[in-house]
Amino acid sequence: MRRRTIKIILITLISVFVLFMIFIPVITKKTIINNSKKWFGRQISLESLKVNYFTGTVKILDFKMYEANDSDIFVSFDTLIFDTEPYQLFSNEFVVEEIYLEGLYTNLILYDSTFNFDDLIEFHISNENNSNRDTTTGDPIHFQISNIEISRANILFEDKKIDKIVQIKGLSFSIPYIGWNQEDASEAGVHFLFDKGGYFDSFLHLDPNSGDFDARVIINKLYFAPFDKYAFEYANITSVNGILNTEINLEGNIFKPEAIIASGNIDVLDFEITDNNNKKILATDKFHCIISKADPANSSIIIDTLALIKPYIYFELSDSTNNISEILNINPKSSDSVDIAKGHEVPQNTDTTRTLFYKVNSFIIQDGIVDYSDNLTDETFNYHLSNIEINSDSISSTSKWIDIYSKMLLNNRGTLYADLGFNPANPMDMNLDFTIKDFLLPDLNIYTNYYMGHAIVNGDMYYHSKTEINNGLIHSENSLIIQNATLDNTEKGLYSLPLKFAFFLLKDKDGVINLDVPVRGDLNDPKLSFGKIIWNTFKNLIVKAAASPGKLLAGLVNGDPKQLEAIEFNYLDTALMSGQQKQLDLLLELEQKKRDLKIELVYFNDIDKQKEAIAENEAGKLYYKKTKRDYIIDKEGFEAFLLENANSDSLDYQNACMLLATPQLVDSLTILYNETRFSNISGYLNSVNDSTHIIAKYSDPEAPENVGISPVFKIEYSMIDEIVDE
Repeated sequence: MRRRTIKIILITLISVFVLFMIFIPVITKKTIINNSKKWFGRQISLESLKVNYFTGTVKILDFKMYEANDSDIFVSFDTLIFDTEPYQLFSNEFVVEEIYLEGLYTNLILYDSTFNFDDLIEFHISNENNSNRDTTTGDPIHFQISNIEISRANILFEDKKIDKIVQIKGLSFSIPYIGWNQEDASEAGVHFLFDKGGYFDSFLHLDPNSGDFDARVIINKLYFAPFDKYAFEYANITSVNGILNTEINLEGNIFKPEAIIASGNIDVLDFEITDNNNKKILATDKFHCIISKADPANSSIIIDTLALIKPYIYFELSDSTNNISEILNINPKSSDSVDIAKGHEVPQNTDTTRTLFYKVNSFIIQDGIVDYSDNLTDETFNYHLSNIEINSDSISSTSKWIDIYSKMLLNNRGTLYADLGFNPANPMDMNLDFTIKDFLLPDLNIYTNYYMGHAIVNGDMYYHSKTEINNGLIHSENSLIIQNATLDNTEKGLYSLPLKFAFFLLKDKDGVINLDVPVRGDLNDPKLSFGKIIWNTFKNLIVKAAASPGKLLAGLVNGDPKQLEAIEFNYLDTALMSGQQKQLDLLLELEQKKRDLKIELVYFNDIDKQKEAIAENEAGKLYYKKTKRDYIIDKEGFEAFLLENANSDSLDYQNACMLLATPQLVDSLTILYNETRFSNISGYLNSVNDSTHIIAKYSDPEAPENVGISPVFKIEYSMIDEIVDE
């Protein structure tokens, strides 16, 4: 009887224990759900909690943790398997054979400056501070964790500030083994998918004894578009598109995280940025970068290749700014304006002992395009640069000299070849050697109209420049050849330069303008720029050419420039001397070689001075008739003669001469002398070439140039049927 009773009691106890063990998960599940807010700070729910006491496996199905409003889901997962070996605890060792999490979903939300999980952080920090933890030390529990895996996780990040959602789908994560005092290397990997088919992969190999590790991160087809609203905070743009592919290798030691070495490659494909007018401003088919070694601890980076394939930039200039500055909110007066405008603190560089070492073994730009637009004139000037090729063998922070070679197509026609060398330590030291050929001058019409009042109808240009800048001092030699240039006046222009007439004068017998233009200047002068120096040199050249045409025309007839400036007479001379005839011969020859050249001999003469000379000469004739002496040689006798015959002590020398010669005779002789000079000039020209268009004409008698001047025919040049710019 007693045995039976004991047996019944044992069976009952075992049954109760078994039932208790069976119902523990159910009770635990309800207890956790009912006390979740108290214990975890949020309401949770789960479909099933299963425990296998024989294998030490815990399985949780359909878990959900809600937001603070108890309705929206914050975190959820489909399955969590936690497989342990409980008996190992008796050996002071915690062993987990598997941790498997499937179907994880979490929704992270950023509201202005707070996250949707801030209350959870505060809840647990508060509980930790209020708990009475046992701080006594004992033997540490060793642990071994194997087969850690997360499968098909989805993470949703929502930024309420910019109304943007970023989603990571299909996240996978695995770590084969982690253990206390483990001797074998650990491996881990993370994999997840992007929205449009790309993926993220990472692999880690770790030596737990030395701490050495190597890792690889692969990003495939990461599209920029989902992140464009973050760019909108810093730039005035409407879209950012492109694809990122990269593979980065990391080597280092977990105990020296600051000494990590990186290498790998970065590729950006189909990159494009559009401005607020939906106009493409920056783009490239491919950006390719191979990083040989990046060593942050030693402030060093070595790049094997840096290449841009078919890059594009649109640059628009207007008043005191440009489209790039406006897009980036850059104030030209301050390099920190972007950060200031956005309310960001500008970091200050406090490291004065270490400078960055950089090296680029190969820098390449292929098939680049630049669209340039200038709104500084009345009309918008647009120019297209294409087929841009730039390369440099090596660029580094320790280079004493860097050479860059380039070529490009100018507005689909002309070509430019350039070699640029510079000292990276001193930008004021550089050499620039470039050649432009087949450049069409009409491309510059908007500038020539606005600044010089001329439109270029036809013409092409060859230009070679060799420029050296030493400590800011410019020494530049420029050769310019212009062919078939024709221009029209537009009767406007900021500077109204006589460009058309200057071009006409500069042309040789074949219609070619061949110029050697030296440029000198000092870039250390803050009021000067390289462009201003070039412009002033060109402007002075044009002005001087038009102001002194004889200097340019003399070469056509092998004459002295002075011979083509003026034909001079004395007051009493009317006959053409051999030298004056030679001058007229040169003008006739010049007329034949410059068919469109208009030559005018403008007569200037101080009539009063001429009358005085005629009166003196006529009085001198009377003196000679009476005394047989030359009045010029016998000056004293002649003056006495004047006083005696003028019958007045109050008359001065000139008036005495006029009285003796009589004003009527002097006036008639003055007219005769002038007419004779004109007759001799015109007669000689017509005798040599009866079809000549060279004419002699009187100047305005009131013109100030007549004062104090001996009779002279100033040679003035212009173009036939053309008003020369003043």
